[in-house]
This record gives sequence, C-alpha cells and structure tokens, in this order.
Amino acid sequence: MSPRNAILITLFAGILVLFAFYFAYPSNTLSSQEKRFYAIEDQLDKALARNDKESVIRLADEYLTLADNFKDDWNYGNAIHRANEALGIVALRENDLEKAGQYLIKAGKTPGSPQLDTFGPKLELADALLKKGEKKVVVEYLRLVSRFWKLDGSDQCFPVLITRIERGEPVKLEGYLLLFGCQMFKS
Repeated sequence: MSPRNAILITLFAGILVLFAFYFAYPSNTLSSQEKRFYAIEDQLDKALARNDKESVIRLADEYLTLADNFKDDWNYGNAIHRANEALGIVALRENDLEKAGQYLIKAGKTPGSPQLDTFGPKLELADALLKKGEKKVVVEYLRLVSRFWKLDGSDQCFPVLITRIERGEPVKLEGYLLLFGCQMFKS
C-alpha cells in the first residue's frame, strides 16, 4: 500500500469513527461527566501545545480520575495512554528522563482502544526518549503496545523495529508507522 493511500484510509477511518460516535452517543444522552471524559483529551493536547505545565498536569490527572469511572468505555484505553504520555512529556521537558520513562511504560500498559488497536499511538514521547538514548524503556514500551496494536505485518514489524533499536541503529518513531508497513525498518 502506498503511503498516500494509507493516509487516505486513516483519514477516512477517523471520519467514520467520529460519525459512529456522534450517532451512538447523542450529546443530549450523555451525563456531564461523560461529556467531560470525551472532551478532555482535546484540552490536554492544547495545553501541551502551549507548554502549560500546570494545566497539563491538572488535566491529565483529571483524565485518569475520570477514566476510573469508565473502565468499560471504548475511550478508556485512550485516556490511560494519552494522560500518561502527556505527563511523560512534561517530565521530559524538565529533563527528568526516569520519570518520563515511567510514564511511557504506564501509557503502554493501556488495554488499547478501537483507535489505538488500529492506528496505534502517536509515539511522540517514545521517539523523544529514544533520541535521548533511552533504548531500554522504549523497547519495553513497544513490546507493551504490540499487544494491542495490530495491523497487517505488525507481527513482523515490531521484532525488526526492536532489534534495530537494540543494535543502536537509527530509527524514527512516528505515529501510525505500521500503516506504512515494516519496509522502512528492514536492515
């Protein structure tokens, strides 16, 4: 599959997910707590983009607290992953690599979600930690996300990717990397 087609499929699938969510959960049937649970990730991402540390920490903590009330919800895995990833990014910005790595592992322990299972995580924190030489924690994270992140060829891609990282070969981790297949990681 060409990268262009993979991107188009990804965009189309995202639109389908939004439509499915809209029709499955009309806003007038959601409690205020549910509305908050579905809306908070966007606010968290905006706080990260603004580099607003206090807001990121507050929103991530709230997201994790809300997630405890929605363990059977399709968005639960997204909440666990994104909140921990955001906290890890804050730690990384403060140059606390150990704490950032701990949050990366917590993010990887998510049970997954329809989005994570199909498209995978963004890998922003994993890539940044890899650039800082944190190979061991990144490899552990990739092993964790490989439990739920399934796409054609992923069973071959993760071992190749992990081997290249362990060897110290240059690797750029980008979100949705499996959509483009494993050929970019072959030696």
